[in-house]
Amino acid sequence: MVHGPIDEHHTVFGAGLCEDIAHMVIHSALADGEHLGNFLVGQAAGQVLDDFDLPLREADTKVPRKRHWVPIICPQLKLYRVLTGQLAGQNGVMNSQVSSSAFQQALASGQPVITAELSPPRGGSVQQVLATADQLRGRVHALNVTDGSRAVMGMSSVAVCRLLLDRNLETVLQVGCRDRNRIALQADLLGAHALGLRNVLCLTGDPVKVGDQPKARPVFDYEAVRLLRDVKNLNQGLDALGQPLPDGPTALFPGCAADPQSPSWTGLKGRLQRKKEAGARFIQTQMVMDPEALRRFCRELAAPLGLPVLAGVFLLKSGKNARFINRMVPGASIPEEAIARLDGARTPRAEGLRMAAEQLADYLEIAQGVHLMAIKAESAIPQILDLAGVLPLAPPVVDGTGLRPLAAEPR
Repeated sequence: MVHGPIDEHHTVFGAGLCEDIAHMVIHSALADGEHLGNFLVGQAAGQVLDDFDLPLREADTKVPRKRHWVPIICPQLKLYRVLTGQLAGQNGVMNSQVSSSAFQQALASGQPVITAELSPPRGGSVQQVLATADQLRGRVHALNVTDGSRAVMGMSSVAVCRLLLDRNLETVLQVGCRDRNRIALQADLLGAHALGLRNVLCLTGDPVKVGDQPKARPVFDYEAVRLLRDVKNLNQGLDALGQPLPDGPTALFPGCAADPQSPSWTGLKGRLQRKKEAGARFIQTQMVMDPEALRRFCRELAAPLGLPVLAGVFLLKSGKNARFINRMVPGASIPEEAIARLDGARTPRAEGLRMAAEQLADYLEIAQGVHLMAIKAESAIPQILDLAGVLPLAPPVVDGTGLRPLAAEPR
């Protein structure tokens, strides 16, 4: 449903209307060749209101930056979304670079969100990682692909994410600062955006001494906060020097990591505040073993910043495995009672699955979502979800701005 042109470069589309009008929008948009979810308007929300005489109850009175969502509440419409920016295509069709990802929409809706971690292969074949990803289809909202996690060499996370996207699987791209300087990081971010990747987890990176090639030279030109600032700049159409990008802004959705069990609460609070100011839109935590620490983190730190939290749940396979993680993984702190429970189990792996399922169910009562980590055992994630009573995701539905998956609802 095209409301009309503002000038030769701008057109207005409506989205998020009541159900009957939403159907009209969808059919009209498809008939016009418009991609669902791409709704373009003029350079400022105020200009749109003036030109189209929209009844307004609440709106952002400031002139927004280009390609920034501005909600406008109208009495006749449930929600009218305005996206400002210039046409990137022809015939009124906007470039898909500005549409939000399904993962972003799920977080914004407030529904429970589940992600799962995938490690790129250590060789040139992707058959195994793609087969594993297919096993998780319909069980998680996004697959989080690591970038040299634990300083262990593996295939490019950008390449794996793109291959997963080709299979219609939502991804979260991890980007670490250990191995690349600022020029290379910006190049990878722009390349990821060009390949259609949207969700980015910005990390500093594990030290090389814990990895398989300890003599490698670390870079650390940036750390996570500086990387988040670069993503923010790119989303505003600027490079790291503040110079405009010739093709306009990117539409990356950046997140950050945090450790709710950090021994320095003051340090954790200050760093999380800096990450929020640098542009972080969501938090993915490290492995959490203490639900009370997670509850305090969500209530006192994340909630005041308006950041949704995905709590980290790690599959422990045995007491020996837990002790190895405590020794080798930076920041890991698995309590002795958990290790003793695994040691005393008749089948430690089955006990580890039960522990992970218990944590998943508990953490969904505390945080908005859970991030599942099952290194070299990703195929067990559906079993963890089943044990926790988390149903498979419902098929995608149209909400007026495109397709999105429904929540995984606990039984």
